[in-house]
Amino acid sequence: MARKKKQDAALEGDMQVETMAQYLARGGKVTVCPPGMRSEEVSYRFNQGRGRKRAAPKAKAKAKAK
Repeated sequence: MARKKKQDAALEGDMQVETMAQYLARGGKVTVCPPGMRSEEVSYRFNQGRGRKRAAPKAKAKAKAK
């Protein structure tokens, strides 16, 4: 079975690659920021790994047994 021929990305039109000259030509502006500057404060709360097991609620189990 023959493989399908690859199509040009330009013919598909899904992705458009824009050069810096084209961006500036249509009115885009480049902002120069000092090193290490952030646009917003982001706090990541992800920890790698499975995490701790949750403790079984012992106090509630004893109260229900009485």
